[in-house]
This record gives sequence, C-alpha cells and structure tokens, in this order.
Amino acid sequence: FTPPKGRFYLVHKNRLWIANNSTNPSRIYYSEDGLQDVFEADSYFDVRPNDGDEITFIKNWLGLLTLSKNNTIQKIDTRGDDPDADWAITDPFSFVGCQAPYSAVNTDQGIFYLGNNGIYSFTGQYSQLISDAVTPQIRDISQTNYPNVWAAFYKNSYFMSYTSLESGSATNNRVL
Repeated sequence: FTPPKGRFYLVHKNRLWIANNSTNPSRIYYSEDGLQDVFEADSYFDVRPNDGDEITFIKNWLGLLTLSKNNTIQKIDTRGDDPDADWAITDPFSFVGCQAPYSAVNTDQGIFYLGNNGIYSFTGQYSQLISDAVTPQIRDISQTNYPNVWAAFYKNSYFMSYTSLESGSATNNRVL
C-alpha cells in the first residue's frame, strides 16, 4: 500500500511512524518491521479520535513512543512483536498538551514544548511548567501563530522563535 501522508514522522523500533494527516488528525500509522515503505491497510491506531484534538508531536523518549495532542500527552506501548495483540495506547500521563507542534524538542531533561500558558518539560511521567522567569515574553506570543512557533535545543539551551504580538508582524521575529 502507498505510505500515508502526515505532518509528523519518526523511526521507532525499526518502523516508520506517521501521524496527523488532514483526513485523520488523531491517527498514527506504522510501517512493517524493517520495511519503512510498506504500510498495511490496518496498520494504525486512532488516539482518542472524538476528543476534538489532533496529534501535535511524536517523539521517542526513553525508548518509548510518546505522543502529544492539544490537551494531553500519552504513550504507545510497543513491547512485544504483534501490534494487534501486544501493543496498546496508554491513558494520558499529562493533561497539559502541546499547542505549538514545532516547539517540541527532546532534551536531556525531558521533552520541552509550548503549552497553553508556558513552556513545559515532559519527564516521561508528568509535565512541569519551566517558564516562570519568562512569562512576559510567553504572553507576547500570538496564539494564532502557535502553529509557526519553532524551537531547537542547542548547547544546553532551548531556543524558541515566535511571532510577537507587540511588533504586529505576521512572521516569526523574536527568539526566546
């Protein structure tokens, strides 16, 4: 079968995972083991499809497939060989999801991402607000441009590019 389209891609445990396509924003597809270009028709999970949220990132954190939706973070347990019998979607670990998909980056302290009211670190068990010192700058981010916020983790620092409300710009023009 033709590989599905999606916004987010990740290789995890020798499979290609693809999440959030325009038709099914809560669906995550997986390829055959060792064949990243082969997708069977039923090789996908629907992650709480009726909650009104969409998948905003997929990351490999501590060897576990971790995914965020707008308001939650959860994992897909991929232990075992048979996806139908052994794999399962966990309950949410955090009820603070990622609002800006491209702000999510792996760090040595967790997955850092932009939530509704600040920058959070997901440690694998819970999300913790880490942006108290820069709250005024976070409030200056235009929420309509959250999809365009972009971040990177480099030399032990989290850099986030965003559109400032104060400037009135339509493109990212500030770095936090």
